[in-house]
Amino acid sequence: MQKNELIKVIGALLLIAFVSLWPSSGDGIEIFPNADKPGHFLMYFFLCFLLVRTRNPKAKNYFKSSMFIAAGFSLYGLIMEILQEAMPFGRTFEWADAVANTIGAFSGMLLAAVFKKCKINTRRQTL
Repeated sequence: MQKNELIKVIGALLLIAFVSLWPSSGDGIEIFPNADKPGHFLMYFFLCFLLVRTRNPKAKNYFKSSMFIAAGFSLYGLIMEILQEAMPFGRTFEWADAVANTIGAFSGMLLAAVFKKCKINTRRQTL
């Protein structure tokens, strides 16, 4: 992985930690039930997508290592939820948030892998 991509991933991890652990005012207006779940999905989707797309799809164990990345980000999301419950900032643990994080991470991993695979196949066809 190049230094540039590593900085992006670390920045995204720090941003997620900041947003996840920032004290809640508790007076937010919910547009619809579970309105925060798409945000959880998108954060972990892009985080995993960014990292997996930097990997070489020709590398040995590409899919296995990509799954490991998605599982690691899912675990990171679960840890953020646990920290929300443990810290006195007015935030609470929600299983639905952890599920949205996990679905987002694995969706990002799959889409990045498909894009990489399509890119390789397109190159082969044009040669």
